[in-house]
Amino acid sequence: MKEISTLGSLQKHLLQKQEEKREQIEALTQQELEQLGSNLRNAANRVLHIIENDMQGQIARMNQSLKKSLDQTRTQAETLQSTIQKMWLKPALIGLSLFLGFSLGSWGLMQFLSYQITSQTETLAQIQHHIEQERQTLQILQDKTWGVTLHQDKQGRFVVLPPGANPKISWSVDGRPALILSGK
Repeated sequence: MKEISTLGSLQKHLLQKQEEKREQIEALTQQELEQLGSNLRNAANRVLHIIENDMQGQIARMNQSLKKSLDQTRTQAETLQSTIQKMWLKPALIGLSLFLGFSLGSWGLMQFLSYQITSQTETLAQIQHHIEQERQTLQILQDKTWGVTLHQDKQGRFVVLPPGANPKISWSVDGRPALILSGK
């Protein structure tokens, strides 16, 4: 029994020591992390401050350069404007007026021709549709008349029978003579 209690107390003692060591390590790790975080924040702030100062200096130099370029451009624009007004304004306006006149005239003519072509195309489509309907009607009539046609020339009027028909004239319909057609 004494060995069990000694073994149990040894185990408890080791667990306590292990727990104390773990807590010490955690405390040291926490202190180290806080110190590293503080150092990192300080370094980042210094770098940001340096970058900010450098950027402000570059922006100031660029502003000066842009102001100088803008002044030069303004001076050149004023010179160019006075030159254009003196020498080129009147011919340019005449040329522009002629160009616009020709362009608008051409545009109007193209619109008119486009409308005419569209109108003729639509009329052609309607005529083709009408022709197709008439062909269908003609085909229906030919199917219903079994190939019998009427013919008139100098010799008189005729009922033309389809090829292969044998006429028998002894029939009448409503008191009128009629032909009966029989196929071979």
